Amino acid sequence: MNHLGSRVYDALRVSICLSTDPRWRADWSA
Repeated sequence: MNHLGSRVYDALRVSICLSTDPRWRADWSA
């Protein structure tokens, strides 16, 4: 995998982790 692809994959994985984090979701709905 090229460097840009790995960067995009990491960003996507982090955003998924944040979106499924209960504390993050609580902050979003507040």
